[in-house]
Amino acid sequence: WTWLLMFPMNDSIDKPIQLWDYMFLPSEMEKILRDFTYRNQEGKIIPLVAEEKIIFQAEGREAIPDSPPNYFWITLLIGITTGGFVLLTGWLAGTGKPFLFGLMNLFIGLFIGFLGIFLTLVSLFTDHTIAYYNENIFLTNPMSAVIPVLAVLYLFRKKWAEKWLGYLWYFHLAMAVLLLILKLFPPFDQDNSLALATFLPIYIAFGYSSVRKNYRKK
Repeated sequence: WTWLLMFPMNDSIDKPIQLWDYMFLPSEMEKILRDFTYRNQEGKIIPLVAEEKIIFQAEGREAIPDSPPNYFWITLLIGITTGGFVLLTGWLAGTGKPFLFGLMNLFIGLFIGFLGIFLTLVSLFTDHTIAYYNENIFLTNPMSAVIPVLAVLYLFRKKWAEKWLGYLWYFHLAMAVLLLILKLFPPFDQDNSLALATFLPIYIAFGYSSVRKNYRKK
């Protein structure tokens, strides 16, 4: 769920927030009020909270973590594993068994195609504060929606569909690498780590499989 929440959000959520912005959280308000002091008429520093009393103590509930969980490495593992299956099915396709490779193109194409259309609509055609101008459009875009269509044609042994699938995967890989390069510049400060960890290994695998098959044909 963290991945799905992070993907459509732009860099506005990656900026530091002020104390007031997170006082809606009861646990944070408790800490702030506990640490708050004021100076009285005599010049003495007085704590705002003079006494704490627990009315009810919940049992069996996990403590609120001090920092958000880091899912980067598990996400990267998923991306690499998926890329490994792409390489395996691509190798099988090179031996004359293209069915599984076509299915990989179809299922992954449906996933990134949906994300590409959705992200384009919310990032370019709405004024949603946390959605527009999303850098993840480098990773999934309207061109992604063409992949499942070509994958179906590939499954029906249309040779030209195989060639254009390769071109589309080269395009997606190039855009992902371009995003990595743009990360060197301050304006591109959105946290795309989870999306890149997912898609970059997959795009590399599809790109390599396409190059390998074209090389074998020559």
